[in-house]
Amino acid sequence: MDAPNKQLSDKELLDALCLWINDNVNQSISWNDLTKQSNLSHSELIKLFKNIDTTPITYVRMIKEKEMIRRSKETEMQKIRELQNAIPAALLKKFISY
Repeated sequence: MDAPNKQLSDKELLDALCLWINDNVNQSISWNDLTKQSNLSHSELIKLFKNIDTTPITYVRMIKEKEMIRRSKETEMQKIRELQNAIPAALLKKFISY
């Protein structure tokens, strides 16, 4: 998305920028990063994100929060699998039959 964006529609530009944000969710993303990535000014970014009823930084925060929740659930599932593997099968069958 580093090339000039004049050829892209607002939707295409927004989609590309949201994809970039998702791909870089584990990195620090600042206003400067967003303006550099999109080749848009601060005010142009604000206007662009109004199309999805949010601001750029709120969108970044939302994506980061979703990623934290996803990783937390993944960790919980791993702990459950480890616990299931640690319980003898006969005991587990008895426990489940109740």
